[in-house]
Amino acid sequence: TKERIQTLESIGFEWEYRPGPNKGPNRSMKWNERFNELKYYKENYGHTNVSTQDKNNKELGLWVSRQRTEYKNIQTKKKSSMTDERIE
Repeated sequence: TKERIQTLESIGFEWEYRPGPNKGPNRSMKWNERFNELKYYKENYGHTNVSTQDKNNKELGLWVSRQRTEYKNIQTKKKSSMTDERIE
């Protein structure tokens, strides 16, 4: 029913499922979420050097590490999923 559709959509239900964390529209959304986490981290700690060993921020640390790897790939002319928009 329309009510059920609205109820599902009210919690962000995705009608088109795309498997994997880095596929389709979810990719930009997840990237933006992590970016916002990093901004918050910097506000609290004064830097963006998030350790992958930090138990409280392990996922963010892994994300930061991947961003640095992707950036290095661009610099060395290797394949990368990093976009110019994200570098700026």
